[in-house]
Amino acid sequence: MLTEDSATSPLATVTAAIDTTIRLGAWLKSHPADRIGVVPPVEQIEDKFCRASHLKLKLGGRTIVRSALFDIPEVPAGEPFPSDTARLAEDLCELRTVWLSTEVPDSASASALADTLSQLIDRKLGNHSSGVAFGAAGAANWLDGRSWKGSRTTVVVATLPSMAAERASRSEEGPAPDSSAMYKTRRVVMAAYAPNSGYEDIDLLETRFVERHREPRVLYQNADSAIAWAGLPKIATDLQQVLTHVRSIAGKGDTLTYPRVDEALLRAVKGTHDIAPTLSPPRRAAALLAADIVMFAAHPYFGSNSASPLRDSLKSLGMTFTDLPIDQLVQNDRPWLWEAYRLDPSGRAGHAAFVELLGNGWTTKGACKEPGNEYERIIEHGEADLRSGDTDPMVHFYVGSAYKTIFDAANVSPNDEYVDRRSFTAQAESARLKAIDHYRIALASLSDRSVRKDVWNRVMRLLLGRSGEQPEYICFYD
Repeated sequence: MLTEDSATSPLATVTAAIDTTIRLGAWLKSHPADRIGVVPPVEQIEDKFCRASHLKLKLGGRTIVRSALFDIPEVPAGEPFPSDTARLAEDLCELRTVWLSTEVPDSASASALADTLSQLIDRKLGNHSSGVAFGAAGAANWLDGRSWKGSRTTVVVATLPSMAAERASRSEEGPAPDSSAMYKTRRVVMAAYAPNSGYEDIDLLETRFVERHREPRVLYQNADSAIAWAGLPKIATDLQQVLTHVRSIAGKGDTLTYPRVDEALLRAVKGTHDIAPTLSPPRRAAALLAADIVMFAAHPYFGSNSASPLRDSLKSLGMTFTDLPIDQLVQNDRPWLWEAYRLDPSGRAGHAAFVELLGNGWTTKGACKEPGNEYERIIEHGEADLRSGDTDPMVHFYVGSAYKTIFDAANVSPNDEYVDRRSFTAQAESARLKAIDHYRIALASLSDRSVRKDVWNRVMRLLLGRSGEQPEYICFYD
């Protein structure tokens, strides 16, 4: 794969097993005519993209664009940061996908070419399977899809909209007035991708997404800690029962009701409500925080148009709810979380409540009903806390995420319907650097492995100047 491309054998480029040990710097040395791109040919669902190395080839009078796509690698043990970032992309990013594409005038020509290519690949790799499981945005709507799955490399052939049509759909101005020809033109693509590519088979991507976006254990550790700090054994038993249940169904999309769990939750909330006024402020804050985290983990929402005895009981105990009209739900406003912070702002329970609020954008209201911007509130409260001497890595993590939000907002699509990127352009570079600084400090003392891996990936993307993510702390509701 490190040899020069042969204009006479483009099929060999995609049917050879991908060597994922090849890094961008080594590739460029053996492919000096390539040009570097910072946008992938199609958007990855799990965006691990780093750089693309492009070359135009001629074959039988047809122009073919070969793109070698390099991804950010898997998180290394110990999550080390590179000591030299001057050539970070060249030294870090690994070959994961090779993509060949050519444009044809219409769908009939595209289908015919896809048939011919499939027959040629069949001779080399064996009979194909129909359809593609390519983890790219819009891949479900690709036509003429076929695939060949191997242990080290999967090969696909398909047809999809032309590059011009893709660019027009992302353009701030929209498509040109006379754009019918643009939308008739099709791309025929051949792609080969290795395991752990950002274009991994969609079913594997979904599994990895659930695993990587599972709630970090540190959130429930706050509940465990608060339960212990409160020192209320009977209530603790009920809260632990609910928390065990919440942990058991995490990430499974379970929407069933569990009467015994709800009964335990209601006993714990009522018990906390009754005994809290008799406790010292630090213990009261701990008791309220423990009940709040478990309550919200178990039931963040209730249906707004259906009867709910549990919701009514929680209302009678002081819970308030925000209406989410589009979803036909109501969301718990978490008044006990705010009360825990107010009661014990300099104590351990109050600080845990502070971190929880910070991670929620300093709001607990749904449907974007809190005035102002989440990222601004996080920076305001988080930086004030750090100036006071706090060294909690999670505070650095959330402040870093708020600054990353500014950078991401400056890099959204020009026609993004929620964010005007021009409002963030002037702040983008300073926000990127501040996000990196806060994440570096956080990683030095974070203990949760899932959060550490997340931080490493965020820093690598920021160091590479890559965004591609929906801004995390800009609220929109539709």
